[in-house]
Amino acid sequence: MLTDVGGVWQSIFPVGSDILHHIFLRFYNDYGIGIFSFLSYLSIAFGTYALARRYTSPETSLLSSIVIISLPELVYQATSTKNDIVVSALAIFCFLTVHRLLEQVNFKDLVILILALFWGISVKTTWLAFLLPFSLFCGILLLRKYPVKFWVQVISHHWKQGVIFVVPVLIFSQFWLFIHNYYVWGTWSGMPEYNALSKQVDGLKGAIANLVRYLLQSMDVLEPGNIIVRRLIAISFTELLQKIYNTFLYPIFGDAATNERLGPFQLSWWSHEDMAWFGPLGFLLVIPAILYSVIKGRKFLRASGLTLLGYIFILSYALAWNPFHNRYVSVFFVASGGCVAYFIKSFEQKKLLLNLVKYTSILILITACFINVAKPLITFNKDTYIAANINVLNFPYVIFKESIWGQSKFGTNRFYYADAFFGDSRVKEFMKLIPPGSQVALVTQGHMSPNWVYHYLLYNPQVKFTPVLETTLKSKNIKFDYILCTEIDCKFNQTELDGTILWSAKSSVKPGKLIRLAESRSNQKK
Repeated sequence: MLTDVGGVWQSIFPVGSDILHHIFLRFYNDYGIGIFSFLSYLSIAFGTYALARRYTSPETSLLSSIVIISLPELVYQATSTKNDIVVSALAIFCFLTVHRLLEQVNFKDLVILILALFWGISVKTTWLAFLLPFSLFCGILLLRKYPVKFWVQVISHHWKQGVIFVVPVLIFSQFWLFIHNYYVWGTWSGMPEYNALSKQVDGLKGAIANLVRYLLQSMDVLEPGNIIVRRLIAISFTELLQKIYNTFLYPIFGDAATNERLGPFQLSWWSHEDMAWFGPLGFLLVIPAILYSVIKGRKFLRASGLTLLGYIFILSYALAWNPFHNRYVSVFFVASGGCVAYFIKSFEQKKLLLNLVKYTSILILITACFINVAKPLITFNKDTYIAANINVLNFPYVIFKESIWGQSKFGTNRFYYADAFFGDSRVKEFMKLIPPGSQVALVTQGHMSPNWVYHYLLYNPQVKFTPVLETTLKSKNIKFDYILCTEIDCKFNQTELDGTILWSAKSSVKPGKLIRLAESRSNQKK
């Protein structure tokens, strides 16, 4: 049920792309669930090339595609399971479909475009920030080339086929979820208290403040570049930009578009999909390319650039600043391939500059693959250097041992991330202690905080988990065999629970507890 969840975001947000993972998870297997992100990555590469070929040579189109797929945040998303990369691929697909319609109207392309636009809503609610300017600017292009009367004739000639597609459109629109949200929470977007955490309430001032912050964050020189700058001038580039913001911009914007939970604006880059940005070319090439296309581009490129600018403005206006909004901004940078190609075309006679862009992109792509915190190909730490100094011949082995392949034993250790996150082997301990058919009350941090329950659910299909509130467990009528407290140290005494603590986190990174209820309590359900 949508209300039977450990976190409110699990019930209020659409699952249009997340449901694809069910192809693997329904067989209790997590191998392969990242394939959809990687397919989206490939789709972005080919889609960017296809879009660029409308305006530039094969060589320039290939270069623009390499620029886009080398953006660090996109590289990190390519092996993730989050839905932001799917939205970026979908935006490129919509641009391509509109371009096809401008070349020649085809009812099939029109239906595909409508389905794609509605499916975007089911993938991520931030798609609405793209849908609005896209519908406006691309809609104007289509109406200018083909009058309304023409579109009426096309639809009337294919009305039988159109009726068939009403059902998938309704499903993709997620209207049923929004109705449920309104019925349960009072708003279409879900729990008001939860949404208030990300809502921007300072109007135009807050939107401008966010745009400035995103602009500063886009000046990403990657972590190696940050280290080099610190060595040269005794201050990192991040600290330098933060000092400039605090001195000149904070007096203007203050804490506009921020909230108490996240604190004031703090500039930071981290080689992880949650905190990375889009590298030096994102700032030096992508942003100028979008602006250049709006000013000097053809009609379609101008509409594309205005759509992306509209997207970033709506995000800035609607959502409070958050250091994790780098993922939301992906569409702005990733879907700009056509604009980038057109911008590169303006200096494609300057071979030195083209080579600089090409080799810089390749270097960034390789660097991003190696320094990905979540899946590191190489991890340099103190122990690595010590081992290398002791035995230089052993250095390659030490490097491999520190890589994601070495640490996860080529992916055979399916508990690698759970053990690293929790700081112990509690998931494996749970599997040993809980017999099949048990009823387990799952207690998490609450509706407002994310919780890692995935591994428990995946590796214990024979166990029935039910998310409950901590206060509910003090009732004398609870009907469970066990209580699992994850990322929280349940404050129960023996009298309240009439049970036995089977496992409790000691010096682990995350708190947790497993409690077996007394036979007399658990038998109430029988």
